[in-house]
Amino acid sequence: MMTEVTHVASLQSRAIAHDPNSICGADAQGTLDAQDEQIRKHLRYDPGCSMGARIRLGRMAAERKGYWTGGNLPYGMRRLLLDAKGNPLRLLEPGERKTVRKHRVVLVAGEPAEVAAIRQIFCQFVDLGYTSARIADELNAHGIPAADGKRWTARRVLACLRKQAYAAPINYRSETGRQGQRWVRLPEGGQSIVSLEQFERAQEMLAYPSEMDGTPSP
Repeated sequence: MMTEVTHVASLQSRAIAHDPNSICGADAQGTLDAQDEQIRKHLRYDPGCSMGARIRLGRMAAERKGYWTGGNLPYGMRRLLLDAKGNPLRLLEPGERKTVRKHRVVLVAGEPAEVAAIRQIFCQFVDLGYTSARIADELNAHGIPAADGKRWTARRVLACLRKQAYAAPINYRSETGRQGQRWVRLPEGGQSIVSLEQFERAQEMLAYPSEMDGTPSP
């Protein structure tokens, strides 16, 4: 019997086979849209596809387009609500959910001090070779609070190092003018909080037991 996970993988493979073009380059978004449309067609005519598989595929399609689909909000980031055309509406408050089906949510940079803390974590871990415990001590010594105002621990630092959202481009920026604060879309996509190279290097370092920490990655 085909499980929900293998069913989802099968539909993805069939969509890619229908449109095998590379998703790299200028036409990347168009190719993703074409593959998503093929998946939706398979869903309409596949009576064996469960509701769970349909939801899973919908979330995966949204994530591939850069939308936030839920989960624990990364430290140093906020959620920006978009309308159906991708126009920014407002920041969502903690715990608030979108109420309009066609609205979308993307992640944007949060408080500058928190963004600086994330960059410090990656720099000290990747470039300086600090252990997660030492990084936590440094942050606490400088009075930089973790999420919810709590103290930093080695476990919290490691959790930040594994958040891929920090290496994803941020496409919206806050600007303050005469009419107050507003959000604008960057035409070419914005800079990520940390570089992809720095994030990938951190993952390589986390993939094996740390000689300094003495703890393997889970």
